[in-house]
Amino acid sequence: MVNCSVSFGSSSKYLHSASLERAVLTCSFGSLQVYFDNTVLSPNGAEIKLDCSLGSIEMYIPKNWKVIDHVNVSLGELEEKNRPGETSGPALTLVGSVSLGSVEIIYI
Repeated sequence: MVNCSVSFGSSSKYLHSASLERAVLTCSFGSLQVYFDNTVLSPNGAEIKLDCSLGSIEMYIPKNWKVIDHVNVSLGELEEKNRPGETSGPALTLVGSVSLGSVEIIYI
């Protein structure tokens, strides 16, 4: 499991995994950038738990991943940029919450 956390600051994380199954991204009063371009998902897919409060998380995700959004957003936003059409790649499920913050998914 991967755990990335930022509080009252800024951080960039470059993940490297041959079979990612689970990650937890936590950001409060700060900024977190996470790059998944050197990451391979588990054949069964993976889950990312987001906890973003009064901060921002940017996730750079390969275009061939299928993203399933189950995030609760309250007075914030979850935005996707450069989203491709239907993909048959592995599934990445997003769960958790965003309150008074923003999560941006950028497909690369």
